[in-house]
Amino acid sequence: DLELENANLTTANVELSKDNKNAHAEAARLKKLGSVLHISNIKLEAINQKHNGEKEVSTSRARKADLLRVIFDIDENRIMESGLNEIFVVIQDPDGNIMSNAAYGSGNTTDANGATLNYTIVKKINLEKNQKMTNVNVDWKQDNSFPKGDYHISFYNGGYKIGEGSVHLK
Repeated sequence: DLELENANLTTANVELSKDNKNAHAEAARLKKLGSVLHISNIKLEAINQKHNGEKEVSTSRARKADLLRVIFDIDENRIMESGLNEIFVVIQDPDGNIMSNAAYGSGNTTDANGATLNYTIVKKINLEKNQKMTNVNVDWKQDNSFPKGDYHISFYNGGYKIGEGSVHLK
């Protein structure tokens, strides 16, 4: 009887070990998901630089735009660890093409599903746990002019989309 009970306890112990391992994996997955940042108060504007960049004026005209400025807030996150975080910014032109230039910091990374994600620029930010960060800005300047139309901007962190917005240039 004792040998049979010992065998049953060994089997139960193996099952409990598997359940414990699965619970730890699920907890790690949820912590990673919970530590993904969230962006709010997204503002997009085209900037016309005058006097060799000494003066900046907001414009709605594509032909006058020298750069696109994206301003946003990063909401507080109680789960993420303090330290350096990367926010990948994807800007699509009116034709739906991702604006990119490797010389200006464009590249690619992977999203949460393992697919390749091409980005326009990456913003590295040192964040503190439980602290909101306001008025973070990212500028995108390109060699050629900006065409007329709607520009769509998406933000990614940890492989997940965390915000988006658009701006129309006449």
